Amino acid sequence: MKNRILELFICMILIGACFVVNLGNVSADQEGDYIYSVTNGKATITDYTGAGGAIIIPSTLAGYKTVAIGYKAFYYSTGITSAIIPDSITTIGYQAFYSCTSLTSVNIPDNVTSIGNNAFYYCSSLTSVDIGNNVTTIGEQAFYSCTSLTSVTFGNKVTSIGNSAFAYCSALDSIDIPDSVTTIGYDAFSYCSSLTNVNIGDSVTSIGYTTFAYCSSLTNVTIGKRVTAIGDSAFAYCSALSSIIIPNKVTTIGDNAFYYCYSLTNVTIGSSVAIIGERVFFSCPVLTYIEFVGVDVPTKVKSNWIEGVPNEIRGHAYNDSDFPPPGSVWNGLIMGTMLIRIMVDLNKLPIADFTWKPSNPIQNQEIIFDASWSYDSDGSITSYEWDWNNDGIYDENHTTLTAINSWSKEGSYPVTLKVIDNASAISTKTITVTIGGESGAPGFEMIFVLCAIVITILLWKKKSKP
Repeated sequence: MKNRILELFICMILIGACFVVNLGNVSADQEGDYIYSVTNGKATITDYTGAGGAIIIPSTLAGYKTVAIGYKAFYYSTGITSAIIPDSITTIGYQAFYSCTSLTSVNIPDNVTSIGNNAFYYCSSLTSVDIGNNVTTIGEQAFYSCTSLTSVTFGNKVTSIGNSAFAYCSALDSIDIPDSVTTIGYDAFSYCSSLTNVNIGDSVTSIGYTTFAYCSSLTNVTIGKRVTAIGDSAFAYCSALSSIIIPNKVTTIGDNAFYYCYSLTNVTIGSSVAIIGERVFFSCPVLTYIEFVGVDVPTKVKSNWIEGVPNEIRGHAYNDSDFPPPGSVWNGLIMGTMLIRIMVDLNKLPIADFTWKPSNPIQNQEIIFDASWSYDSDGSITSYEWDWNNDGIYDENHTTLTAINSWSKEGSYPVTLKVIDNASAISTKTITVTIGGESGAPGFEMIFVLCAIVITILLWKKKSKP
């Protein structure tokens, strides 16, 4: 009996070891100019031994699908002039093309989801980049000091641009940050000395420390509607910038935000600004006009916020605001001519938008729908209505942001959200939700148990034979 138990235990260990080997299966080898490792039956390029020139990265290596360009795979491969990345690649790793100084062009296919830190650092001959439609993250210093880079096209799923991602790209002349982006790191576009136009998408909530500092050719900036904070030195030394409109969602303007903006002549400050930091407009020698859109005056204003501006500068507020009358001094600023607000109903439509979790739901699974991406730029949303059946009849009405629903069958279901603002304006958004089937595939644990049972039965029968 003891021997039988021992045999069973050894068999189970061997079965488990087989599973582990099959699941891990890490090896390293070379095919042609490419050194690669294999994990779980998929290849990652780890090094390159070729002479360079125009290269076509293989989609398979020794029969294994190539899915990643790994750490320092083409590090200092200064002979490479162009690289075609296959659709099989999903990840471009840390320092993957670091200092490939002759690289002039590279494609980033739609299957790539992330571009690692320093991935194209100091690729000084790279002239343009099209970032695939499934890339969500651009790492820190990903294109740092790509001094020949003149244009960047972002895919529609990028959510994060890392710290210093495009810093010192001195030939870059225009940037259009899509609405998918929510986070822009510090120094992201600093020292882009040829940059003239910037459009910041409506999902960005803050502009970080020195994000656009030293962009000395920057003349036109459109700040997204959801930005609530402009960070310290965000636009410092933007010496060609002549005007700026700070939108109504912004509550904080950080220290030195527009420090040494030599050409800045007029500023419009939105209705929600409550905090104005130190030396915000320090040494802006031609700034003479500041317009305050809001009714309420900012509550925290540093005493030196307009230090170094000309004596002719005046602040202008509207007749229905709490700002002091013309001729009065408010935080060191002499108030000028009062502006007349014409009370016309110019209510803007609210914006309806929503997400859901889990992102890949299955039948009979509870799904949480979240309308927090909806907003009203000049008021507030009072009602959220949901149509689950695409029949034009709204099945649920909420004053809160979330709702819950599920479907019993697989399929694609158009879901419509209707939002209504405090002025009764209406907006809708329809997105199709795909419901998958319930997973019936056995897990590792079940396979292990079934194998163990079969082995046990076979051993038992063998021992039971006369």
